[in-house]
Amino acid sequence: MLNILESDPEKMLRQFAEHYEATFEEGLGAANLKLNNVNGKGHISLFQPFDGVTAWAYGICLNEDLKFNLTFSSNKLLYLGIVVNGYQLHKYSNENSYH
Repeated sequence: MLNILESDPEKMLRQFAEHYEATFEEGLGAANLKLNNVNGKGHISLFQPFDGVTAWAYGICLNEDLKFNLTFSSNKLLYLGIVVNGYQLHKYSNENSYH
């Protein structure tokens, strides 16, 4: 299980890269994880079009299910995730089952 504490988006993506032994590249307002090993294949990209907004784009296939605990700060108002292909299960800490 990967435990991630919400922080700077680049730091969060770096935690994923370290966990999966992936390549991590960082630039001005953007970062990219590239994975091609026994853990899976694909990429996770993020960019910040302006202060306070970060977009994450996943094009990745993992060889095992990824389970992680993500602790959000209370000052963030909105998180939006869209799954185009594949699946994502989610639950809050006070819930028993995934949706």
